[in-house]
Amino acid sequence: MKCLSINYLQAQMKRRAGFTLIELLVVMSILAVLLGALANKYSTAEQNKRIIKVDNDLKVIATAMLQYEQDSLTASLPSTVDELLEGLPASDSRDGQAHEYISLKSRGDEADKLVDPWGNDYVIDVNSRTVSCTPKDIFKQDLPTVKLEF
Repeated sequence: MKCLSINYLQAQMKRRAGFTLIELLVVMSILAVLLGALANKYSTAEQNKRIIKVDNDLKVIATAMLQYEQDSLTASLPSTVDELLEGLPASDSRDGQAHEYISLKSRGDEADKLVDPWGNDYVIDVNSRTVSCTPKDIFKQDLPTVKLEF
């Protein structure tokens, strides 16, 4: 049986004190996979949150459009969301009172304009009686247009 000297053992331990390149690469690969999975989960949740906001905004806009049409002297529809935000002046109203349809402050929005979660305006088509927007995916590519008839 061979007898190992203490100096030999100390030398071996000094050489093995750090991590090898392969060990570091394995750990970095595992971390990259975990971060990729978390990023994918986060982006999906964020996309779902935006789609829910679009759905709610379209319903609010469609309801406001119908109310505007009923209150208007000429029974006309506004062509932009900005007209809904401004409201109907008393001079154009059937009952002679000013009407407010969408209040951004009561919704908790800090912006002065109602836009979709991607920063684009909602599109109102008075002829087909629809309000729509075009969502974007995580790569900023257009997804199919979301429409709501009123």
